[in-house]
Amino acid sequence: MEIKKIAEIINGKILGDEDFEIEKIEVPEKGDENSCIFIFDEKVKKRIKGKVGCVITSEEFIKGISYRSAILVKDVKRAFVQVLNLFSKKREIKGISPFSHVSRNSIIEENVHISPFCVVEDGAVIKKNTYLYPFVYVGENSKIGENCIIHSNVYIGDNCEIGNNCQIFSGVVIGADGFGYIDAGNGLIKIPQIGKVVIEDDCEIGANTTIDRATIGETRIKRGTKIDNLVQIAHNCEIGEFTVIAAQTGIAGSSRIGKKVKIGGQVGIADHLNIGDGAILTAKAGVAKDVPPGKVYSGYFAREHSEVLKAFTILYSLPKYWDKIKKILEKVEF
Repeated sequence: MEIKKIAEIINGKILGDEDFEIEKIEVPEKGDENSCIFIFDEKVKKRIKGKVGCVITSEEFIKGISYRSAILVKDVKRAFVQVLNLFSKKREIKGISPFSHVSRNSIIEENVHISPFCVVEDGAVIKKNTYLYPFVYVGENSKIGENCIIHSNVYIGDNCEIGNNCQIFSGVVIGADGFGYIDAGNGLIKIPQIGKVVIEDDCEIGANTTIDRATIGETRIKRGTKIDNLVQIAHNCEIGEFTVIAAQTGIAGSSRIGKKVKIGGQVGIADHLNIGDGAILTAKAGVAKDVPPGKVYSGYFAREHSEVLKAFTILYSLPKYWDKIKKILEKVEF
């Protein structure tokens, strides 16, 4: 792709050869005279091994780099996203495969791609420009919005709703039964799960994540939320707008997560809790009580991060005082 075209798209200033064509995007340490690399900071800059074909960076970091062409931009991260989109593989819409099963009682809008071995049940609706990879299951009366990408082996249960511009990766299960039972004394009686899952616009659900349907009502993932791989969201939870959830997190039933919350990997959140807007839960936090808006919580059981740091400072100071403590204890009569 021509440097001139890329510079125009990312609103950049060209240095060096304006006619150079980029063949590939590479990481800095593998950059060569045919590739393009991005430099975000000094740490990344140090990974460059030699001369590169093109470097995209800011004016702050261009000095000292050997290149054939360069594009200077104000926001390198934004330019990075724009250029990767230019080089990403485009999906070809071919319509409905004869090797899929699409109910006559479903509604499939224009320009939808349904790959071989997909199943779309009665009453389902799939809106325009949506792409289903092989082995996707769409249950009865479920709805998938416009411009969605549903990867292979995704299960979308009955009556569930997916908004516009969502991407759902392989192995995701949306609308399995919530985990609800009554102890009858001599065994467990299952509570029927008759609610649904609603995923709003612009959400992304990582591979092998599971989002359970509500017992009654709905489990809701609000607009712009990004969920990593291997996350469990239980029945009747609500996840607020633009929240980010990292891998292996588990959120128990009926918890409410606010908007713009950041949840680290392997966080556990107990049932019926409220996590306030803008809160941060660091990796491996075990949350057993409500978290106020804007607070950073960590540890097990989770509490304010500053308290946890103080506690660990004291804990790891104990070894150097242990000998003194033993001598004191030896002199004390009990």
